[in-house]
Amino acid sequence: MASSMTKISSITVGSGGTSSFDFTSIPQTYTDLIVKISTRSTYAGGSANTIQLSLNGSTASFSGKSIEGEASTVTSGSAARSIGATPSATATSSTFSNGELYFPNYTSNNYKPFSYDVVISFS
Repeated sequence: MASSMTKISSITVGSGGTSSFDFTSIPQTYTDLIVKISTRSTYAGGSANTIQLSLNGSTASFSGKSIEGEASTVTSGSAARSIGATPSATATSSTFSNGELYFPNYTSNNYKPFSYDVVISFS
């Protein structure tokens, strides 16, 4: 089966940063939705900051599970709106986290499940 993707929107944030951004008017003519991210924080407190998700304007806690790995250590737990981490301003310069959120069958009226993968380097 052939697979294809169409870029429907792009947001580039300048060096001044932003605390949030919105994708609006997403067409209902596709089956699945994939959001690609590349982030870095301007906050200098700590080595990383969390990436928070809200859907359709809702900032209520979301229920999910996380699996994280660092070197040979793997941890798991519950996730509430947090979909990963992003290097802070104190991390090595030009270091970004990169990730992908996947929403299968996003145009249906059913429950909206999603999965995400985020990779981050603190060094």
